[in-house]
Amino acid sequence: MERESTIKAKKEAKEEAEARRKVARGNMMRKTRHGQPVMKYRIEHLLESIKKSAGNDGNRTA
Repeated sequence: MERESTIKAKKEAKEEAEARRKVARGNMMRKTRHGQPVMKYRIEHLLESIKKSAGNDGNRTA
């Protein structure tokens, strides 16, 4: 019973992460009409990763 619930939870988390990656990948691959990458999504991704790393290192100063 417990094992089944943990397996189900892991599977759901994996599917959710995969869906997030799919959306992020789609946004990262977007191009302008001149063929240049759309910077909005790249900058948002960088900002999220910086915030995530800053949240992990509470005792370090940037």
